Amino acid sequence: MNGSARLNGLDHLRAFAIISVFFYHYGGGMFDHHPAWLTKVSQFGWSGVDLFFVLSGYLIGGQLLRMVADGRQIFIRDFYIQRFLRIMPAYWVVLALYFMFPQLIERSHLPPLWRFLTFTQNLGLGEHEGLAFSQVWSLCIEEHFYLALPMLIVTFSAWRWGRHGFWIAGFLITLGCAFRAYFWMLVQAGEARWYGSIYYPTYSHMDGLVVGVSIAAIFTFYPQQRTWLQKHSYWLMAAGAAVLYFAATVIDANQTSFLSSVFGFPLVAVGFGCMAISALSPSCFLYSRSSAVTKMIAILAYSIYLIHKIVISALQKAAGVLSINVDGTLMLLLCILCTLLAAWLLYTVVERPFLRLRERIFAKKAVKSTTTNPATA
Repeated sequence: MNGSARLNGLDHLRAFAIISVFFYHYGGGMFDHHPAWLTKVSQFGWSGVDLFFVLSGYLIGGQLLRMVADGRQIFIRDFYIQRFLRIMPAYWVVLALYFMFPQLIERSHLPPLWRFLTFTQNLGLGEHEGLAFSQVWSLCIEEHFYLALPMLIVTFSAWRWGRHGFWIAGFLITLGCAFRAYFWMLVQAGEARWYGSIYYPTYSHMDGLVVGVSIAAIFTFYPQQRTWLQKHSYWLMAAGAAVLYFAATVIDANQTSFLSSVFGFPLVAVGFGCMAISALSPSCFLYSRSSAVTKMIAILAYSIYLIHKIVISALQKAAGVLSINVDGTLMLLLCILCTLLAAWLLYTVVERPFLRLRERIFAKKAVKSTTTNPATA
């Protein structure tokens, strides 16, 4: 969304998500050098990825489900072109930086290039494998989601998504829990690794996307329930905060336990789902109050996600030359500033031109469709 069509609440949540991920990686999730105080503050920051999943599920699912509700045809090819122009250009630029300048990588080595090009980098990714540019494991899951969702919606559109879609959502979440339970037993038997078989793979980390699509289905097909939920936005916010607090203090304390491994992801997804509904409610301050800061961070979120590890790695390696304590707060502030600058550059030079190209292409398609079929006007 652009301009006046932006949703303030989602901007706030998107900004919170990328800040959480950045601090998690900086505070020990990926880098050894950081201020001591940041470790505890950032330890639940991994869940920012799950918030991104909820937001993506809502936005992309809502876009497609509204077409079903309006009786419009879904053109899968157009959907894929739109996603391609949104995701690929900036991704390829940063991927090229990683492979052209390996001295910048934040870990020992990179996985093979074909894993990145085929979006299979998240499958079989473990704790001690090439972790440079490892954050794109979540982009792999999103790409698999983009590939499958429109085909599922087209296949079952005649099956009345408004009535049966939630059975599909429940089945997918249950299936994810079953996969995680099975692989947890393999981990305990020493036949698998927790991250490689439970955390990173698409088949066991779909919960946030499913919750997001479910919210979109409620908002599209159940106007009365949508109105009720939006009227109780602050109760939902409180419920979401309580669920996330439980996840942060109880489940995250032992992330690899059976209960955490099997039920932790859906719990986090539901907590963020409640927060998302609240942020989409006109009665909530997150919806009604805009912020230039969170809007800017939300716009740059994808570029920040792609570029932040390169920037942090380069600056920490240059700490001696800069005469800055690599473990200090000043280095953290410098990394934040330079990440924002690098993300702005990536957005301005790469992301935005392709987003404008996408707008021009599909604006022409819309005009042509209206011209050739006046009944759709």
